[in-house]
Amino acid sequence: MSDSEAPQENTPAETSTEFDEVKQLIKQGRKMEAIKQLRADTGKGLKEAKETAEAIQAKMVELGEMEAPSASGCAGMVLLMITASAAMYYGCWA
Repeated sequence: MSDSEAPQENTPAETSTEFDEVKQLIKQGRKMEAIKQLRADTGKGLKEAKETAEAIQAKMVELGEMEAPSASGCAGMVLLMITASAAMYYGCWA
């Protein structure tokens, strides 16, 4: 594999002004839009843009520019549904 064909390591300029718009989108919790912006700005594919956005986000957390994102998911809703179903089954709700 020649040097021009070698995979490029993700080295985004996390501290430069080049990605200011992307950083702002990430701070606002709009990661999908940040990835779209990266793709438009850099011509990267989806995977590369996602990895770059995640690297920028990690660097921002490391530098104290933002707090670490909280895990989100449906676990809370699943637990609520199980609890409600159990309560209804055992007659706690009329």
